Formats: sequence, structure tokens, C-alpha cells
Amino acid sequence: MIQSAAEFVRLRSSEDPAEYHRAAHEEADVSVWLDVIDKYPDMRFWVAHNKTVPLEILELLASDPDVRVRSFVATKERSTLISCKNSPWTKTTPSGRSHPPPPSNHRAYRITA
Repeated sequence: MIQSAAEFVRLRSSEDPAEYHRAAHEEADVSVWLDVIDKYPDMRFWVAHNKTVPLEILELLASDPDVRVRSFVATKERSTLISCKNSPWTKTTPSGRSHPPPPSNHRAYRITA
């Protein structure tokens, strides 16, 4: 587990593949991620890159001023939860999945054989 913002930066900046791997795959407390974001703004992209970063941190990074950070967050599977969670245009199906409504010009077609 990554214990501090400084440790994350050291791991991410390392040329040792094992340490670089740790930066991308190991967990850290939310407080550590917030510390990295606050003290090392150039590392926000790499926080988003971590495979275990909590949804709470992804939600924060989804509105980051850096388009690279926002774009990377948008590519993560869990980012669907972020974009749809509070949208008034999102409907939830009985299975719990969220789907946005179709566009206003959408028409349903019935195919007959």
C-alpha cells in the first residue's frame, strides 16, 4: 500500500519497472490521493492512471482543469458512474444500470419479416 504522496511520486518517477508498476496498481488511502493532487498537481494524471484509485478521487479528477486528466478519467470503466450518477437525464433500469434517454430526434423502428 502506498503510504504517502511523496512515496507515490517517487514510485511514479522511478525508472525501476517494479516501482513504476506499484504506482499504477497499489492502493492508497483517500487522504494520500488528495495529498498528491494538492502537493503535486503535475501528478494528477498519474493518480487517475492508478488502477485502484477510489471513485471519490475519480469524481474529483473528472472536473480537473487539465483536459488530459479529464480525458483519462473518462476512459476508465468506473467513469460511467461519475458521468451518469447525478444526471437528471439518466434513467435507471430495474437491473440497476443507468442509461441516458435517446436523443430527441431518435425514432424507434419496427422491423417486420
